[in-house]
Amino acid sequence: MEYYGQLGVIGLFLHVVCVYLAFWALQGIRLENIFKKNHVAQAQAFIIILAIILGTGVSRFILDILQYSLQLKLLF
Repeated sequence: MEYYGQLGVIGLFLHVVCVYLAFWALQGIRLENIFKKNHVAQAQAFIIILAIILGTGVSRFILDILQYSLQLKLLF
């Protein structure tokens, strides 16, 4: 079943791209007002974790849509 292998490669690539895009998008938000002064490491860790959460959610959504659309052919 090469279907699962292809979906795995697409999933890995999509996760990395979506996490990168989420990280890039979060750079445009001014988050330094939320954190205490001189807590740069905590702010950076928060942005990275938030980017992983957002990127994984978006890529999981896209992969679910892809998988469901591939399963539609089983109806006919």
